[in-house]
Amino acid sequence: MKFTQDNNLKHMAKSTQKQSTKHIDLLLKPTCSPDLSPVENPQTDNLADVYRRTPFILTKLDHFCKEQRKNAVSRVPKRILWSIS
Repeated sequence: MKFTQDNNLKHMAKSTQKQSTKHIDLLLKPTCSPDLSPVENPQTDNLADVYRRTPFILTKLDHFCKEQRKNAVSRVPKRILWSIS
């Protein structure tokens, strides 16, 4: 089994590195890699879609946000599988 290391400063402390190299195989990834947090990407995508469509009527905005939320729920499992593969 391998664990993902995101190179965040708190994870790069000498004591942490020393402990992890003794007992754990690591997969190194860039800091704040988008595939480490599968929830952040759908939220960013949803916000970008809302701004792209710029609904001027509040009821249309509400309807569009609900539609985006429903679509995001169906996309999260795919993103999680993609991020761990």
